[in-house]
Amino acid sequence: MRQFFNNNDNSKDSCETLQKYYSNMATGSDLCGMKVNCKVLILVCAVVVSACQRDPYREGARLYSVQCANCHGEQGQGLGALIPPLANADYLIRQRSQLACILVNGLNDTIVVNGKAYYDQQMPANAQLSAIHVTNILNYIGNNWGNHNGEFSLDTVKVMLNRCNKQ
Repeated sequence: MRQFFNNNDNSKDSCETLQKYYSNMATGSDLCGMKVNCKVLILVCAVVVSACQRDPYREGARLYSVQCANCHGEQGQGLGALIPPLANADYLIRQRSQLACILVNGLNDTIVVNGKAYYDQQMPANAQLSAIHVTNILNYIGNNWGNHNGEFSLDTVKVMLNRCNKQ
């Protein structure tokens, strides 16, 4: 395949090389020293592409399980007076614009969730999370366990994260 990117090739030769390459693939000819069957190649490509197309809700659930559930619980129930719940949490609606920053930078403050004060909350930062991870987690939490917080777009989360990084 290196020959396709050679700047010394003229257009006609490059096109002919590409045509030869793709016609060889379709007939099951040699590719990188291996015999390739076109049907097998298509199947492998389909599997790879489907693995890359993750369900964001499922990804949010997976990330929540790894990053948040140890403290907030598998069902977002929290831990009594120590850790606030995420299930049916009015805080998620009232602080919607701050949620991405809280998730990435942590929290060290007294907060009120569903009328109950949680004093000196010290939620650790998750600075390793990318904007897409944050988006998936927020969409999972915000639309699960009785929450109806609507969807966060990736662009919205990026703006939120840029704002909190500048503060």
